[in-house]
Amino acid sequence: MTELLRLKESGKALVSEEFLEGEEDLNESDLEPYLKKTGIEVDLSRLDEAIKEILQSGEFDGRKSEIGAELAPVIHRNIDITRRKAAIDGIWHYLTLVRYPEFVRYRWSSKMREKFLEGGEDIYSNAIHRLWWIAEISRDGDDYGRTESMLGQQELANDIADRWFGRHKPVTHACIDLLEKEEVERFEPANTDIISDTTTQLRENLTVVCAESLDYEQAYSLVEETREGVLEELR
Repeated sequence: MTELLRLKESGKALVSEEFLEGEEDLNESDLEPYLKKTGIEVDLSRLDEAIKEILQSGEFDGRKSEIGAELAPVIHRNIDITRRKAAIDGIWHYLTLVRYPEFVRYRWSSKMREKFLEGGEDIYSNAIHRLWWIAEISRDGDDYGRTESMLGQQELANDIADRWFGRHKPVTHACIDLLEKEEVERFEPANTDIISDTTTQLRENLTVVCAESLDYEQAYSLVEETREGVLEELR
């Protein structure tokens, strides 16, 4: 088991441009004065193996946006913590800076400081936290089928994850079910237009409907109605 450490805010000052570019590394010794114990223990062995395979196999070279669909379930299963504990920003900073910096650099070629060090209200910025949280809101128990569908379409993943209603599981599930690839390909307009316009209009619709009060059936009806209105405008 591995204890997850938490990086203090002051430790961020040690993250240089050279580190972001992969020209230098940071280890626990370097950051020791800025790391705090959390008492949270997890087994990272399978996640270590999965990331090592991604980096060494070259399987995702040229299609790195597809990594999330494979890796998010592994991250979530093996970092088995509550949402409350997941809200501790420094945990994710420790994981990106010390444990998996090569993965972050491999997956992302821009906004590197954000992918290593962001968090807080913007839960989708940190490279590891983003995948954990998407899996958290999209899974159904131990079934990560929706997680894979969501992350298998970059437009869908971005348009749900980057909107506030993505924090509400019934709404997220309904969006995935009605906007996944097999669904939207049945219609003539471009997939990206259907997804983008539906999630944009849904955001507006939810200003007069309380997302927290919706169960799955109610959310499904609202998203379906929103999608049908968008299709009428796009035709």
